[in-house]
Amino acid sequence: TMPAQTRSMAKRNAESAGTVLLRKALAYSVHLWTASGIVANYWGFLSLMERDYTTFWYSQMLAVFIDAVDGTMARAANVKKYAGTVDGALMDNIIDFITFSFLPAVALKLSGILSDGVVDYVVAMQLIASLYAFTRTDAKVQAAFLGFPSYWNVVFYYMQYLKPPQTVIVLTYFVCAALSFAPVHFIYPTKCKPLMKTTLVGIVIWTFMMLPCLWETWAYESWNLPLLKASLLYPVYYTVASLYLQKQGKI
Repeated sequence: TMPAQTRSMAKRNAESAGTVLLRKALAYSVHLWTASGIVANYWGFLSLMERDYTTFWYSQMLAVFIDAVDGTMARAANVKKYAGTVDGALMDNIIDFITFSFLPAVALKLSGILSDGVVDYVVAMQLIASLYAFTRTDAKVQAAFLGFPSYWNVVFYYMQYLKPPQTVIVLTYFVCAALSFAPVHFIYPTKCKPLMKTTLVGIVIWTFMMLPCLWETWAYESWNLPLLKASLLYPVYYTVASLYLQKQGKI
């Protein structure tokens, strides 16, 4: 007969094995959550092919939401330990490049807001700058992004709905592309502790200020575009706060 102490130890080991199995299942489910971002982007690509920009922006919001929470989920599930055979960071970067750069570049090309003789050069500039930003080994430093954080979907959103002159659009894309190579630190919203509450609350308010352009009920209201213009205050805050924290040596 197995001694009581041995039986107790075997039981603990069995429970431990069950716990490990559960943790592995949880960790791989987080990878599956991250991977679902590519499905959202596929939905967005099909929408662009049909020139359905409203649906495209909904797919973008879904992909951005998935990206915004998967890092926290991955750390909580300890995916490096329990699902280490999958490189979650690489998967995330591939999907992010499609979300934040490639699809917005396609959208810019198809939108018609730039002339045919200009748009291809601007798209090429954006894609090369973004590819550099995504592949540099020092892209993330001390709770910050080094260089423009490839928020090309945000840039295109403003250009599409505000419809500034072509010169302004080209200049905006040029400045953002140039900043991709600059030694400027930009706040990583979910990791930068200084001003974190202000930054995150600001993101929520800013998002709601931008959304009415997508809602058919409000899309043509007279207050819609002034509200979108007012939302530009948040990108200004984000840039100024980033420069200030970098000067203070906090990012």
